[in-house]
Amino acid sequence: MLKSLREERKLTMHDIAAKLYLDVNFIEALELNNFSVLPGSTYTRGYLRSYAKIVGADADLIISIYNNVAPGPPEIIPEVKHPTQISSSDKPVRAITWMICLLLALLLLSWLHSYYTMPDDDSTANPAAAVPGDLKQEAAAIPGRRPEPVTPGEGLLTDRSNSADIDDDLITPVADPSATGDIVSGGQDEAMDGTGDETAGEENASALPGTESDGGTDIIGVTSSGPDKLKLRLTGDSWVEILDRDGNRLYENLARTGDEISLAGTAPFSVKLGFSQAVSLEFNGEPFDPAPFSRAGVASFTLE
Repeated sequence: MLKSLREERKLTMHDIAAKLYLDVNFIEALELNNFSVLPGSTYTRGYLRSYAKIVGADADLIISIYNNVAPGPPEIIPEVKHPTQISSSDKPVRAITWMICLLLALLLLSWLHSYYTMPDDDSTANPAAAVPGDLKQEAAAIPGRRPEPVTPGEGLLTDRSNSADIDDDLITPVADPSATGDIVSGGQDEAMDGTGDETAGEENASALPGTESDGGTDIIGVTSSGPDKLKLRLTGDSWVEILDRDGNRLYENLARTGDEISLAGTAPFSVKLGFSQAVSLEFNGEPFDPAPFSRAGVASFTLE
């Protein structure tokens, strides 16, 4: 139809192409209904409308004919993206895995640290475990015998530098309480007769052995002088070390359950207890609680 109208007006395809600013191939495709080479239906309708105006044809009729013979618009198929499955090689999965492993490692290290740094309950339950090692060795120096408390004699005041060695010499072990009377009386007789050794006399005068009462309590009295009095009662075994103001040892021994120790000297007293829970104290008639100074059963304090 367009071709016949063009020929009636004696126009060539080049004339139409020049007016529409199109290639001659497009004009030929419009006349032959070869719509496959045209860019699209929208552009094709515009070309047909302009072509119809040039040749004097009804543009709406030409567009209507085109709509009947032209192929319909292609069906638009939406692109469907399937969700990708997460694998162990993905970065988020690997990051979470490393975080979990790190957390477990930190928990394990925390448990090991708390396990190996936990204090041993045996140090509180066993009084002997709370006694320092050097004091244990000193108490066990004479197997099978119990050393008695040591009170400094006059010889200790002359040479303070050798006080530790002299204290070891002054310990008088007593195996049988019933034999103590003979030991004391023997020492006194030798001192009166002038035939006893001076050192033996000092040993007998420096430490008085304990006497056992009818109730089984071992009452220990130490010969010393001073205005201040200190009394200890034991409900369990404990190491006891007491020094007076001048540093003289009033008592240094592993006291046993049931012992009652009475001391006299010049305060302040320096006191060390290996198992303070088992020791009750009276200082100048007033009760004293060592609990505030106790740590893991061991107490160290000064009485003034």
